[in-house]
Amino acid sequence: MSLTDGTDATRRAIGPAYYHPHAVRRCAPAIKRLQRSVIHASKLARPPAADPRGRSAVAQNRMTNKDAHNWEIQANIANWKRKPVLREIYRAFHEEIANQLADRSAGLVVELGSGVADITEVIPNCVRTDLFLNPWIDQVQNAYSLSFEKQSVSNLILFDVFHHLRYPGTALNEFRRVLIPGGRVIIFEPCISVLGFIVFGLLHKEPMALGEQIHWNAPDDRMIGGRATITF
Repeated sequence: MSLTDGTDATRRAIGPAYYHPHAVRRCAPAIKRLQRSVIHASKLARPPAADPRGRSAVAQNRMTNKDAHNWEIQANIANWKRKPVLREIYRAFHEEIANQLADRSAGLVVELGSGVADITEVIPNCVRTDLFLNPWIDQVQNAYSLSFEKQSVSNLILFDVFHHLRYPGTALNEFRRVLIPGGRVIIFEPCISVLGFIVFGLLHKEPMALGEQIHWNAPDDRMIGGRATITF
């Protein structure tokens, strides 16, 4: 399914880009085994009333975005290490992504918003990036203001990242700038089916925000020299 199906603005922004809707089929048996632990995992993903250092719930609510991010990363690492089925699922996802890559020899392969799942086990030369400098990150990058040179990237991979972008049009324009001719943006996103609505709406810690307005482009006052300087 082409991401460019839909708006002319998107088509002008990035040209050919691909979303693979059937990647889940190869790992359906593993997903079924994992379903039993969905509720348990969702509880682990939420901060407790008080952390091991005795910090109160009020103090935790005052955590900075970076503190909250670091707490979530540590929880994700713990879940990742103790769930071999989860690692199996993500590897299958990464293999599906690898099958959709454009010619890698013509430019960099970059993953934006890299989590604890190591995509380099399947795509060895992939550059892993995030807003925060985690131990596994190769570079700190902002989707609205990438540091890559014009037409230097052959593939941009966004795994569970695109729905976090506050200004998708601004990001897509930046993707177009760094992509080589014929390069690809590969977007891997959750499916909000009936079951997905229940899982993501009731059990997932992040709000679904289905009724919120989408701001396609960043406000002009947040742009400097034609380059976005905002964050997610």
